Amino acid sequence: MDRLIIQERIFDLPVVDSTKSNRLEAITPNIHAARALSVHPNSLQNLASEIIQNQALAIAKPVKSYQILKQAIKELLKPEDIEGYTRIMMPVVQNLLKNSKNLPNICDLSARSQKIIEVATLYLERLHQQKLVDPFELYWRALENIENRPAKARLIYGYFSASWDELTFIDAVCADGSRIYLSKDQEKTSFLEEKGWQIDFAKVTRKIQVGQYLAQRFLEENNKGLAPEFEIKAHEYKDQETEARKVLTQIKTLLSQGVLSDDIVIVSNDERAWGPLLLDVAWEFGIEVRLPYTISLTQTRLGAWIELLLEVIENELPYESTSRLLRHPLSPKLDSDILEQIRKKQPNNLSKWQDVLINTNLDIGNLQKTNELKKSEWLSYFRAIIDKFEIKRNSAQWAKEIVAFDFLNQEGLQEIFKSENLLLTWNQFRQELLTILKIVQTPAYPGREGVELHNFNSIVGANYKHVFIIDVAEGKIPKPITNNTLLDFFEQQQLNAKGFILPTAANLAKRQELNFYYLLSIATETITLSYSLIDRQGISYSTAQASSYFERLGLKLSEPSELAISSLEMARQLYLRQSETLEDPVLKSALVSYQIERKREGSNPPNEYDGEVGIPFDYSKHYFSVSQLSQLGQCPFKWFASKLLHLEKFDHLDLDLTPAQRGNLYHKVLELALSEWKLNPKIQLKDEKALEQWFIKAENELNFPTLPAWSSRRIEYIKKLKRAIENTEFFPADRQVLELEKYFNGQWEGLKFRGRIDRVDRNSHGIVLIDYKSGSKNYQLIKNSLGKAEIDLQLPIYRLAAAPNLYPKENVDRVIYYSISDAKELSPKESKENLNQAIVKLKQLMEQGSYRVDPDIKETACTFCDLDPVCRKGPRIKRKREIV
Repeated sequence: MDRLIIQERIFDLPVVDSTKSNRLEAITPNIHAARALSVHPNSLQNLASEIIQNQALAIAKPVKSYQILKQAIKELLKPEDIEGYTRIMMPVVQNLLKNSKNLPNICDLSARSQKIIEVATLYLERLHQQKLVDPFELYWRALENIENRPAKARLIYGYFSASWDELTFIDAVCADGSRIYLSKDQEKTSFLEEKGWQIDFAKVTRKIQVGQYLAQRFLEENNKGLAPEFEIKAHEYKDQETEARKVLTQIKTLLSQGVLSDDIVIVSNDERAWGPLLLDVAWEFGIEVRLPYTISLTQTRLGAWIELLLEVIENELPYESTSRLLRHPLSPKLDSDILEQIRKKQPNNLSKWQDVLINTNLDIGNLQKTNELKKSEWLSYFRAIIDKFEIKRNSAQWAKEIVAFDFLNQEGLQEIFKSENLLLTWNQFRQELLTILKIVQTPAYPGREGVELHNFNSIVGANYKHVFIIDVAEGKIPKPITNNTLLDFFEQQQLNAKGFILPTAANLAKRQELNFYYLLSIATETITLSYSLIDRQGISYSTAQASSYFERLGLKLSEPSELAISSLEMARQLYLRQSETLEDPVLKSALVSYQIERKREGSNPPNEYDGEVGIPFDYSKHYFSVSQLSQLGQCPFKWFASKLLHLEKFDHLDLDLTPAQRGNLYHKVLELALSEWKLNPKIQLKDEKALEQWFIKAENELNFPTLPAWSSRRIEYIKKLKRAIENTEFFPADRQVLELEKYFNGQWEGLKFRGRIDRVDRNSHGIVLIDYKSGSKNYQLIKNSLGKAEIDLQLPIYRLAAAPNLYPKENVDRVIYYSISDAKELSPKESKENLNQAIVKLKQLMEQGSYRVDPDIKETACTFCDLDPVCRKGPRIKRKREIV
């Protein structure tokens, strides 16, 4: 019996004879094509792998291949960034291995090409020494060991555009009576004919299906109208989220009509970009979706946890990253009181963390760097941490994570950290783990049921009743052909002349057309193509155009008619703006919030949600600090939210000192320094060593927050304070220090005050009251009648409320600010008339219970305010101001 090449534009789906005597062994590239033929899945890769394993060889795992290639690159090229260079070169080397039976010894090529071939040759040599085979050379190595493997009569289906290594292997494993379904490629057809294959131009005998019809139109020119008996749709959407929603809405309609999820498929040329979006929308619609493609471990919760763990150990348990590690979903859950202690104490080393976690079952004692261990010891070290944190048990909450955990062990840890005596430093071990996370692949969203998302290549030869091809935009389908950065098309042509069979730019373009052609042909009942006008890549957006393939197919784009609400969430959005409602507690709560927001953002007068509570505040019984009254004068809502509602920002690790922390630190240092100086005037206030000791003492007394590299940054603050002290305005010759941090009580204009003055001096004219400011504009100005922040409140209160109580018989000569950063005195203008008007206005606000969001015109009050998420200032403030 002859070996036949079935070569037609449209293939009849082959029928595999079920009788044992006549049955051909069916070989398909994927399980979906096997299902279309109703046969057991078996692929060329499986056949080749069996031959390899029978010869005591093994296919190298990805991390092992990466490790060996990296070593070869390091020995031959010695690049600075060995990791980056290996990741770039790996696909180039793999492409060479796939397209060459043996790497020749070539000298008359470009220096770059020669280096790549040298690296590939050394890589293969090291690989073969360990009896390993690279997956991309699988068919060539299988051919070398095929002698004891008899050929069989086989049906090769789904390899329509078989590569040269696949085609050569197919010829070797197929006996007489075999059949191969192959696209019209003269070069590959001639190759098989020389091997004794014959062409069979078998005609289609069954009724043509929608996908076959559309595929045929794709290759024809001068397309005219579509045949009315086929259901073919082409849609245009405004953005990708709309596209995802509309496609899944159509799929939900099919499922509600009894269509099985196995009969529906979504196809994208970039499934990794679309997977998360489709998964989110499908959850909302109550549709099961599967993402069978793979992602790296870095894109899983497990990978993120390991990266965070390495960061924590590398930086010796800093507060910020260690807190994130302990709050990670895969870490053991801590009680709320423990989390509160962590937030308050902000531990930043192993000892402090152990003190906080002492009453928990979590032992973090081994989260420490070790200088050097054997590979097997590093594996034990890492697994001990995994066990302590119960990562395997916690991963079991998600199918994706427990599968990723298995891949981490089987494909990564066991492959790299085998029982060897090779010593690794901490940095080497850390880099090996990061490599595993980047190289090892795991299913994106595993499952057994649901509509699947595929790319063009993963379902070649399959049959689906309903096919949805998304993202059919120019530049996506087809993708632009680009040069490889290491081995461009010109250099590839040179290699082809030396025996390689690397694809040219024209080959790659033709392959894309064939892939799309065979994709179209998988549909049997309906096919829908769509794209969106706005393309989103990460956080960037750009306009998109419809693919030229729409025109080739003769399809006219339209937006589908409005379909029924397909999810409860979408129904809530619709009813939220209507008078009707659903019997839904979530919607009822949302309606209340929505009405509040409409009034807040609309042109209505300010209400209680803007601070107009109408509840008077009895200021006659309250002691104000200067900062409290200043807050009220800057923005009434700022005072209301912080002092009456007691709202506070969430404590977190700052990268730098806040203005308040910086001011407190300077105040405390000057208090300590001047207190010692008063006792011993011989002390040099400008001595940097003495200042450093005062700084350290101040930090301890203030329970100073943990800041990165603070010991080095402290020097900058010491120099600023030294410069401020050196200035003659800081301590003029005619003044002496009378009091430091002087507390006072006082009364003025019916308001009671309590506070403290940083420093009180005496000169020949009387008392000088001084307040330190860390910056040049840190004093708080309140609004005047025009809404401008121009009235100073603090110094007048010192003069009019504090001084009469503290020094009733003394003359107050001056009341000043001293700027530490500018090393000079600051004396804002005082206007008694404006001040009195402002005080009257503040009392009226408290009497009326009116604390609306109303910062000064330039919003300087908002500069250091942490309450803006509550007040939601913005354009609405102007609208509200115009109403009142």
